[in-house]
Amino acid sequence: RRGSLCAMTQNPAFFWCCGGVLVDHIGRTAADVQPKQSNPGAVRLNVGGVALNIARALRFHGAEVALTGVVGRDLSGELVRNALREAGVIERLLETEGTTGAYLAIEDANGDMFAGVSDLSASEISPPDAFANALAEAPADTWLVADANLTPDQLAALPPRRIAAEAVSAPKASRLIGQLPRLAALFCNLSEAQALGVVAASAKDAALGTGAGDAFTAGALYALATGAAPHEALTAAITSAASHLETP
Repeated sequence: RRGSLCAMTQNPAFFWCCGGVLVDHIGRTAADVQPKQSNPGAVRLNVGGVALNIARALRFHGAEVALTGVVGRDLSGELVRNALREAGVIERLLETEGTTGAYLAIEDANGDMFAGVSDLSASEISPPDAFANALAEAPADTWLVADANLTPDQLAALPPRRIAAEAVSAPKASRLIGQLPRLAALFCNLSEAQALGVVAASAKDAALGTGAGDAFTAGALYALATGAAPHEALTAAITSAASHLETP
């Protein structure tokens, strides 16, 4: 839905997500992944992207949410719009002559990611002021949720709000370094934290299925925005991620 922000901000938790919007192509093998081989398994197609996943998960928790990302005038763009409409997310998408982003992931039989490739080239070449202009109508008390699919220049152009950031991946986490002083919250796994230089290199990482980390972020953010203590937000985040993993 396009939606109006005036009525939405009466909700105690209003969020505006900004970043990756794409279509996921997820392949899960039936057994252990054998590199350089054709692995039997199942392939599914979903709309996704970190910002979109978080937006839909926040709606599931009852929050009012707007989303800004880049889509093309193509079938994938229509899939994204339809998914947002069904979820009740307020649409503030930026259209491009290019193609809607795509993500390809290979998961092992347990649902842990073996490898992934993200193509958000159309989003990455969008001018920073396009995002800034779209977000200009965000009320002052909005939680702005940005992911590191945005370029450093796009992140720097975000308006002054309470900003929560999702690091996305270790290769992209460094895009957030210049914005760390602005952040009210940062969500990252251990390898992403290492890329940001904030944990010891000996720390171990944890793997989550595609989208589960985004559900974790949404659960924590909604809890924090509605007055939960940090330990309560952590419990909510774990419950949110577990619920996502149990969803077929």
